[in-house]
Amino acid sequence: MSRSLDIDKAREAKDWKRVAEIISNLTKEEKRDDHVKNSVAMACLDQMKESHIDVPSFISILQRVSSWQLVSAHLPTSSETVTALVDYVSTLSSLKLQNPILSVLKQIFRELSQWDYVWDEGEVERLIQEFYLIGKRNPAVFFIDVLDWWEQQGVSKTSQEVSLMKGFYIRALYERFYVLCSCAFLQSGQFNGPKGEQWQDRIYQLLLSFPQFKEIGLSLFLLNEKRDELEYGISLMKEFVHKNIGLYWGWELMAKYHQQLDHSETVLACLCRAYQCNMSPITKYDIGLQIAYRIAEHSGDNVASWMAHLLIQNKSREVKCDQGIMLSNLMHKALPCSSKVANEVINQWAHVAERWLWSDFPSFVGVVSWIDHKAKVVGVVYGVSQKVVIPFSRIEFEVEVGTWLRVILKEKEDMNPDLLYVELSKTLPSGSIFKTISGRVQQKVGEPFGFVSDCFIPPFMMTKNSLEQGEWVELSLVYDIDKRLDKMVWKVVTVEKIERPR
Repeated sequence: MSRSLDIDKAREAKDWKRVAEIISNLTKEEKRDDHVKNSVAMACLDQMKESHIDVPSFISILQRVSSWQLVSAHLPTSSETVTALVDYVSTLSSLKLQNPILSVLKQIFRELSQWDYVWDEGEVERLIQEFYLIGKRNPAVFFIDVLDWWEQQGVSKTSQEVSLMKGFYIRALYERFYVLCSCAFLQSGQFNGPKGEQWQDRIYQLLLSFPQFKEIGLSLFLLNEKRDELEYGISLMKEFVHKNIGLYWGWELMAKYHQQLDHSETVLACLCRAYQCNMSPITKYDIGLQIAYRIAEHSGDNVASWMAHLLIQNKSREVKCDQGIMLSNLMHKALPCSSKVANEVINQWAHVAERWLWSDFPSFVGVVSWIDHKAKVVGVVYGVSQKVVIPFSRIEFEVEVGTWLRVILKEKEDMNPDLLYVELSKTLPSGSIFKTISGRVQQKVGEPFGFVSDCFIPPFMMTKNSLEQGEWVELSLVYDIDKRLDKMVWKVVTVEKIERPR
């Protein structure tokens, strides 16, 4: 107890030399005494609060705090010590340091990372903000260590999602800190090799968890560009867009990858698909302007003027002056056409992009075998007893029974497969489940149905096509299950009247 009182008296007199002398002469038993430890903690805290304290002295005190474990759950000064450290870090930018500021930050971080202390989220946030402000002006790879510490202390403390989604400011700071680390990593030249692969995987996994982090996606692009792995980057972005197909900037970034590889048509397709997503008016205008110039390069000025015409109609007040001038120059090269034409051009290219997106999955040609207007779905047969149910909302064109479709599916066991993409089929499928036959209609008097050979023509088809006994017809058939007979039969899907057999 007496040594504790001696330290307190020297501390109150601000005799730091005497404090250091007493501490240096303490025995092992005295150092373990809680009263002595608390007095040393108070002395360190008071010194840290000194406004005129120099860097070497501050670092020396931090080292003592770490070695004595003076920041822990059972010491009442711990929270105040943390606050004093954050205050000091916030003043570093204004200090005229003899040593580089990053060297000082590294020493401070090395000490605080050893503390056995559960930081409050507010404390973490404030410290990270100060590190970020300094790091913006002085990027260095060591900030990745700070990021690791932050995730351990402030994010992973509960669940990552709960902590990050708490507020916009925290999410923005988290994203910016990752971007800071990426910039420092790229400037360091360490992007090739295992470290580059680890960082590449890390920021991509973060992007999958938080697709709102657009700047992280741009950082990933820069890393792939530096590592000369643009093709691999495209595969990563494909996976990302698969999961976030309605996110405009995913498509826009995909276009950026293809632009670097000089895939001009895919660039245009991805931009047009991005244009169909939800976004602010100013962003939509910016993407539209990119489309107009891409169309001008790819298809000529007349087509570009259609796009320009559409943009003029949707022009936002926030559009930059130079963008408006560029758009006006485009429009003067050719006569503007209707916005309907412009939208049709965009839709066509957007379909190209979506088909390309799902091109890694198997595609099937099938035929619409039934339509349920009440449930707003259609049934497509695409193999022997294979079917997929497609909602009306996924089909952007008119279909009827007998319409041939090309569908890209993700098969699932014992379940209706996931529909990835659907379009009208320009070619008939190969295989033996589809065929055409021709012959005379056989209909008994008074019966509403008919036959061609053994193929049953249901009443609604007889009525729809105004078929009568003895007429020549050509039928397209699909080999499908007949639920009434509970067996596979050749079902009629289309009927065409002919003058004689073909």
